[in-house]
Amino acid sequence: MDREVKLLQDRLIIQKLRKFALKEYKEKRPTEIFGYRVKKSILLQRGFGPSIILSGLKGKVAPFLILANYGDHYRLYFILENGVTLNAINIPAKEFERERLKFQKATTQLFQIPRPEVPKKKLEKIKKQINEKFHQYVALIEKQTSCKIKNVPIITIYQSPVESKLVIKRERDFIKLPLELISHKLIDGFIAREAYRQLFPVFIRKTEHSKLFGLIGTFFLLPKTLKEDWLQYWEPKVKFKKKLTQINEPLFNLLLRFLWYLGKHETSPFSDAQLKKIYKIFPKLAKKTENLPDIAAQCYLQLANHKGYFILKASFFFILANRLKDARQALKELSKFTQSDEIRDLRIQCEYLLTFQLAKIYSSDLNLESYAPDVQGLFSEILNHIKNQVLEVKRIHKQKGSPSKSIKIKFNIRNLSDLTLNNIKLVDNLPKKSQAEVVGPNSFNFSQLSPKQNVTCKYKITSNVPQKIWFKNGNLTFQDSHGNHYVQTISSTVLHIE
Repeated sequence: MDREVKLLQDRLIIQKLRKFALKEYKEKRPTEIFGYRVKKSILLQRGFGPSIILSGLKGKVAPFLILANYGDHYRLYFILENGVTLNAINIPAKEFERERLKFQKATTQLFQIPRPEVPKKKLEKIKKQINEKFHQYVALIEKQTSCKIKNVPIITIYQSPVESKLVIKRERDFIKLPLELISHKLIDGFIAREAYRQLFPVFIRKTEHSKLFGLIGTFFLLPKTLKEDWLQYWEPKVKFKKKLTQINEPLFNLLLRFLWYLGKHETSPFSDAQLKKIYKIFPKLAKKTENLPDIAAQCYLQLANHKGYFILKASFFFILANRLKDARQALKELSKFTQSDEIRDLRIQCEYLLTFQLAKIYSSDLNLESYAPDVQGLFSEILNHIKNQVLEVKRIHKQKGSPSKSIKIKFNIRNLSDLTLNNIKLVDNLPKKSQAEVVGPNSFNFSQLSPKQNVTCKYKITSNVPQKIWFKNGNLTFQDSHGNHYVQTISSTVLHIE
């Protein structure tokens, strides 16, 4: 603890010295101004001479110096440990130049105003190294979270001639790092944090929790030698050490994947209170299931807090999780609230989906543009999800076969909906590179399928050579009673001819 207090005090005093030096530079206009710490090993004496002399009342020693260059002379300020200026003296330039080497050996430079300009070639080299490291972290985060970051910005380096705060500037396609940050021992942490930010969806980016998630993720990525330094650097500003006890690295990566998934459907900004609750309940929900729609539904239910809009979203995600009973139950909860026309209409449409009445959905004058973008996206995804469950199609065959012997490929088709479906057509083409031959027709037509009705169809293939055949070009088309067309893909299977 004493070490942490000392580091904090050091940081504060250096900030105070910078502020004092910057004020002197702006008001008195020296050509340059420096901040120094006097080395403990130096024997300090009164006066300016072979050793740096810092004296004061009752023999006090001033451990910091500010040196301003005015061309024909230097002005040297003696600063106490608390940042108070003890005194200052003027030193002729010629006299100081004679003692410069001894002065440099006796001190450690803390800063310089204005900063020396770095050559362009060196800046380009630094920029290349930083971007390579940045892309490494992006790739690692993508691997750990199973998320794909679409647009990765470019990191550039900027240099401010005058002392100022080290600020990372973020624009649409660029991240601008201050040159002074590159030499910081935690530079890898700052780069990793920027990589994490690319994963955060829009609905959480402006929250305090986005900063918190970035710091936690970076802590997990950093090597053990830097973890404690990362905590010490941020803990005075953002208290996240306690949060680390609530979640481990695999669970945190799953949380990020969940937020990324939620971001595909959510455009309304979340509050920090809502994100705090998600962070709290997520570990418990993730223990029961890793199914993201299921977790989303449970989260929205707990976030609802008497808001019908969130309950409606919970029902949407229950549908995507194939928990139709829970979706119906969630919809019933809407009756407790005073519903706007928008929510009432959406509830009706959602009930249609739950009962697979696709004809009514597609024949109605449903204008999705009148709803919020996140609802539009969810609604469209649910329609596609439900469409793929209207007809159940299974391709059945042996896993292995022998050359020159015919192999039977069978299909079971079942109408899962409560609608009568028309003009059902199934086509199952072999891969173009396959050397097998089809025996008999491999396309089938049915004029009608009643609700819950089952039909079967089959064809045969032969192969004269050993090979592996991937069946992945099958599709099914059908119509509802209103003439709307639907296309459904058939899951791929593999057959080994040995």
